[in-house]
Amino acid sequence: MNLYTKNLNFFKNKSPVLYQLLTVGKPAYPVKIQEVQGTDNFTIGRNDVLCFANSMYDIDGEMKMMFNNIAPNTEMLVVFGLGTGYCLKYIKENYKSVKHLIIIEPSLHVFKRFLTRHYMADVFRELGNITLLVNRKEEDVAQYVFGLLFENNKKSFGIASTVSYHSLFDKYYKIIKEKIVIESRSRRSHVSTLHYAKYKWMKHTFTNLMQECVYSSDIYKLLKGKPVVIVSAGPSLNKHLHLLEELKKKAVIVAVGSAATIVNNNNIIPHFRAHIEANYAESIYDDHFYETSSQIPLLFASQTAEGMVQKYDGHKIFMLLITDTFVKYLLKKMGREEKPVLSGASVANSTMSFLCEAGCNPIIFLGQDMCYYDKGLYAKGIKQKEQDKSKEKQMVEMVDIFGNKVYALRGYLQIKYDYESNLKHYPNIRFINATEGGLGINGTEIKTLLDVMREDLGEDINIDFNSEIEKIKHEAQYNLNKSEALKEIVREIDEVLELNDARIDELKRFTEMRQNGEAADKLKSEFERINRIEKQMEELPVYKEALRPGLYATVLSLKQKYFQGSQNELEKMENGEKYFYNVSAQVFEYLHFMKGFIENYLEQVDSDEQAVVNEQVAVCSQE
Repeated sequence: MNLYTKNLNFFKNKSPVLYQLLTVGKPAYPVKIQEVQGTDNFTIGRNDVLCFANSMYDIDGEMKMMFNNIAPNTEMLVVFGLGTGYCLKYIKENYKSVKHLIIIEPSLHVFKRFLTRHYMADVFRELGNITLLVNRKEEDVAQYVFGLLFENNKKSFGIASTVSYHSLFDKYYKIIKEKIVIESRSRRSHVSTLHYAKYKWMKHTFTNLMQECVYSSDIYKLLKGKPVVIVSAGPSLNKHLHLLEELKKKAVIVAVGSAATIVNNNNIIPHFRAHIEANYAESIYDDHFYETSSQIPLLFASQTAEGMVQKYDGHKIFMLLITDTFVKYLLKKMGREEKPVLSGASVANSTMSFLCEAGCNPIIFLGQDMCYYDKGLYAKGIKQKEQDKSKEKQMVEMVDIFGNKVYALRGYLQIKYDYESNLKHYPNIRFINATEGGLGINGTEIKTLLDVMREDLGEDINIDFNSEIEKIKHEAQYNLNKSEALKEIVREIDEVLELNDARIDELKRFTEMRQNGEAADKLKSEFERINRIEKQMEELPVYKEALRPGLYATVLSLKQKYFQGSQNELEKMENGEKYFYNVSAQVFEYLHFMKGFIENYLEQVDSDEQAVVNEQVAVCSQE
């Protein structure tokens, strides 16, 4: 039995999809292969390009150049182009930390050649977890890799490409690289936001917990199957303001962020407003904004600026964001399972996810330009000075849906990328971009608003959302009240703090032993005790589900600081000592900060309840 037949049998048992590809599949990217006599090398011809698979003169130098930007501690490694397979040997010798290797090989011919010279069972045995993406379209591969990195966002990753494939499959490589760059920027953006906002968001959370509200899933039945328009504040909204009154008869109108002020200043009453901004802008949300609030239900989140939720007179609907792990845990303690909505760089991203979860269809975007037009970022209806501040920020040159050169803020690009990532979670929902301008959103249909109104909207909605929400408020029942759930969480936080104190004591003992020159085996034994305490903490549900996610960005930053590059065992323990001291300090500060807010909340609730009792007693006395 030759090697290729052995590989066919291997895939027949292990991967029927690859077996079928190898036996009946057709090449998606045909190439011509010519062996180079006397070597294991070959040439690859595609279109008018002819390249050697690997260098004929210095293959080790080629490998060093190929992996030049890949850190030694990389855990997820993407390799574009298999070539002769020499890169696998290089990875085995130089990248011991790789836990998942993703091999992208566009050419079925090249992969079949590889199978005539290497037994895949041995390759898997030597390199472990391997994903083979062979003969697949660039968009499919890009989306797969994008999703893989998103699911494994705690792992360091890198992408390497053979030199020849830059010429042979230039477009293919660019598409994949662009997706990975976008994911990397998105990850950094969200991690940074979580790190710098965690204390502010916590403060807002406990202030907003005092507000009477219904939860997002309570009103899903009111929205299911209905067309909905997400109105954002971009300058193209100027084209459509005169159509909104007619539009709201046929579709649910949700004005998000500062767009709520724009439509309000144009005397338009939407069905809902949505706000999750943590920073309160009085110049945008002025007295005129609140004058109409009793008519319009407000979608809000834990992080929403406390000034807004308190002043708002209308019904309040709480959206649980995927980043809001503490309130998710609290609701679970209250006997309520609330599915979180996806987050993003803008309130519009979360609102879209909320509406998708509600079953709205289609979802139509208006005013979602994400770029400058006519020297402005917003439609008419916001004070000019708010627009001028944005001009000072860094801009990126982009192309709009008409092919025109436009400029966008980097933060606005993140809105676009978050849309494109999130809408893939809802394949059965139709998304229409009726902005009639802007950067566009991949995965949406582009139509004019007039065409949407003529072709995609049916009967009038005829529903009074305020009345329906009032009914829901009286129907809502929970198994455990909020105060009792919070008291239980305080007890659980105390358990975590006890373990954290025990870890600090062990760290002090380790430091003393190290300074006294104790033997490496004794240091190792002591360090393992510290690690066991960490594992004990992570087994506690309140820490794992509610608290540690809030510290994720801090922990990630500390890991990158103390565990970069190769280290011997003693260096790892010394750096681990510094890491755990820092983590313990962060846990102590964060948990005491949170515990203080919970206790203040409980005191306020007790005070309010006592005031009600006193009032009732006074009434009875008078009678």
